[in-house]
Amino acid sequence: MMKDGRYSINLAGRKEIVVEIVTEGSENYFDTFYQLMIETAKRDKFHLHQKEYYKHVFQSLPNIKNSYLSIARYGQKVLAINLIIVYGGIATYVFGA
Repeated sequence: MMKDGRYSINLAGRKEIVVEIVTEGSENYFDTFYQLMIETAKRDKFHLHQKEYYKHVFQSLPNIKNSYLSIARYGQKVLAINLIIVYGGIATYVFGA
């Protein structure tokens, strides 16, 4: 792991940012995820797929073995959501906002 990565992880802990792994009920986080995607796309100047595209992906997650959301929170506020799928021992970061 790079030095900056370790620093960021330790800093997040000091700032009371908590990361939660969600393996069930991911559809409950769709609206928050999509809102964060809109904000990220505006800030980083990239285009999104239609909302229905992401909605279909989230609805498919219960059928995808080894898929989960990584959610970073500060108190009750969701700061980031990442969709990760593990296949063949390799974790792939699919979407993140």
